[in-house]
Amino acid sequence: MAAHFLFLAAAGLLQAPPPGAALLDVPADGMFDGMLAAGEGASAVPIRIRVGPDMPHRPFLTTSAAAAARLSAVPVPHEIRIGPVRLEGTPSSALIALGGKVFLRGVSWFDGPMAEGADLALGPRALPWEQVRFQLRPPRPGERRLRFPIVREGLIATVVRFRIGRQEVRLGFAPERPTSVATAAAGALLAATHDGRLGAAGAEPPIRLATGIFRPVRAMRLARPLSIQGLPLAGLVVRTRDFGGETRLPGMDPADAAAAPDEVVVTARADASPAVYYIMLGADVLAPCSTILFDNRRLRVELSCLLPEAP
Repeated sequence: MAAHFLFLAAAGLLQAPPPGAALLDVPADGMFDGMLAAGEGASAVPIRIRVGPDMPHRPFLTTSAAAAARLSAVPVPHEIRIGPVRLEGTPSSALIALGGKVFLRGVSWFDGPMAEGADLALGPRALPWEQVRFQLRPPRPGERRLRFPIVREGLIATVVRFRIGRQEVRLGFAPERPTSVATAAAGALLAATHDGRLGAAGAEPPIRLATGIFRPVRAMRLARPLSIQGLPLAGLVVRTRDFGGETRLPGMDPADAAAAPDEVVVTARADASPAVYYIMLGADVLAPCSTILFDNRRLRVELSCLLPEAP
């Protein structure tokens, strides 16, 4: 137990919150100094932790951090599907110290890092605070609060519920991404409801997703911008090969469906990528907003934004 008490004492010195604090303010770069241990009584190792709105609600570790903390692997692998690509990680559990708190979580590690420069990455739903706040820029007079209900389901990051026409979709928040990103099914929906038009194949570079995976995208412009409680979405990039299900994107060609040589692709028909209607909002949409607040107690996300004047 002595090692555990040392672990708790060291954790208390790392950016300790005020007594009874229910709110965690995340620094601009999202980085924290933290510690990691296999459990009570185990030796702890220092780590760098990245907290982000688009980070996973099950913490992701690097292989080196898991080895340093001597985490014990669970024999059943943790599998992630990213479109047609299958990625296997190693699950375990660990004590994590961050911001003066120590908490036990299920974790998984992969060969590549979830966030560059970090040993561990996790999202706001994985944290033991009632509220987690991301300050994007100084607040401005006249901002409005936009509230979205959090949905508990199997996506990697925290998502909220939104509706486009009759279709319920999921929205995520990635303010560090310059451009919003949609799955193929969400792109097909925007093409049908807002006259979305795909740009030329190969004109956009692949985008980096979880654990270093890169996925192909094509630009899409909306002739009729989508309003997200007053936030305009006029364009984005579409992951043309990911989570399209039975939907069809207009303007696709055979090259869009070809797999890259280094992809581990799920080929069985029963394992076909299902339709997932998911849009990750980037800096292009979130530019009018100063704050993203994740309220873990009320299960909602609140944006504070200076909305453009209605035409």
